[in-house]
Amino acid sequence: MKKAKVRFNLGRGKNYMKWKIEHSEGVLYLSPEDVNLKMTNARLRNRKSTANKIKEGANKSVCSWILCDDVQITNLQYFGEQVRYNPRINPFWMGANDENIDGTTHDVLYTNGRKIYK
Repeated sequence: MKKAKVRFNLGRGKNYMKWKIEHSEGVLYLSPEDVNLKMTNARLRNRKSTANKIKEGANKSVCSWILCDDVQITNLQYFGEQVRYNPRINPFWMGANDENIDGTTHDVLYTNGRKIYK
């Protein structure tokens, strides 16, 4: 798939807790238990104002995603430096030492289950 927006779907329903991949051909939902993803030229995006509201106690809503040039579905299990996002903890993407890595671009990001690694 080319040029995609990837995020974890927390909306209730049949696609709850699945990866949501939006691309030019439509939307795809994939279970993190069934597949892993390889995302190339991946940029970590965050809507800071929404994330700050969630940190202060508002209900969760879409505020983070990964924009990438390509997404490949794989069964490869990759473990490296974890990239995390939880606006209840910090309103930004976090690297290994909880540093703010919002807006950074990575040659490759991988998922392994529900976790993301660089």
